[in-house]
Amino acid sequence: MARKDISDLQCCQAALEYQHGPRGGGRTLEHLMRATGQPEKVCERALERAYDRQFLEWGVSVATCYLRAKGRKLLEENGCITPSAVP
Repeated sequence: MARKDISDLQCCQAALEYQHGPRGGGRTLEHLMRATGQPEKVCERALERAYDRQFLEWGVSVATCYLRAKGRKLLEENGCITPSAVP
């Protein structure tokens, strides 16, 4: 599998799990690696692509990225969350 096989939607779902999942559940990067079964570098590149497309934001590291408004909208449009589910 390559970066192109990981969708922006999957990246946003991983960020949502990182933001609102249980403590100790791992960073966005780990959530994406578990969901896709892909290695760290492939998942990092996919998260960077989602960042470039303005779905995600990060401060210190791509591994701990979080949703931007455009990412929340993508999740809403695909029925992953309801508009009131994410602050």
